[in-house]
Amino acid sequence: MSRRVERINSIIKSRISQSISQEVNDPRLSGLLTVTSVETSPDLKKAKVYVSVIASEVPAEEILNGLASSSRFLKRGLEELFLKKIPELEFLIDDSIERADRLTSILNQNRTPKIGT
Repeated sequence: MSRRVERINSIIKSRISQSISQEVNDPRLSGLLTVTSVETSPDLKKAKVYVSVIASEVPAEEILNGLASSSRFLKRGLEELFLKKIPELEFLIDDSIERADRLTSILNQNRTPKIGT
């Protein structure tokens, strides 16, 4: 990935995080919603925005629907980046924290000392 795309990913992540927390007023986006990463295609036409949700009673599917319905607003907020093409935003749930917790739990279970051996 080029340094330019990395910089753009970082800026998009920051801008979308700020917009979600301060400007978007959607009850489906309650709880702690964090933009964990952004992966923009090399041609800057599409951007996958990964979000992590903590302490939300709203199902992940509803959160994705809320983000999808806000995507035009969030995309408009990216116009200040002065890119020729503002990427289409695709929101995905980042479940890496849950997977890491599961792996840690499995590893810890395998480390328990066996009595009598």
